[in-house]
Amino acid sequence: MADLLKLKQQVEEFRKEYFYRNRQAEENRQKENQAAIRIQSWFRACKVRAYLSHLHKKAIILQKTWRGFAARAYVRQMVKAAYFTMKMNFYSEMAVR
Repeated sequence: MADLLKLKQQVEEFRKEYFYRNRQAEENRQKENQAAIRIQSWFRACKVRAYLSHLHKKAIILQKTWRGFAARAYVRQMVKAAYFTMKMNFYSEMAVR
């Protein structure tokens, strides 16, 4: 009988210890989960910032390529107009002579 009473006490102590440890594990799990979320969000933010930097650099390359192309086309047009004007002035001078 004494063994049965002792066994019941141990079961009750075991049950209390079991619930206490589960509660501690759950609290730690929540802290660890929050820490993991914070680390993951930081890492994802780093990846996004790197990607945005990459896009910014590529946009600059596109812009300078287009501006160079447009400027060269404008200069070609200006040279063609200047050449035509010089030619017409030359022909006008030759016609007067």
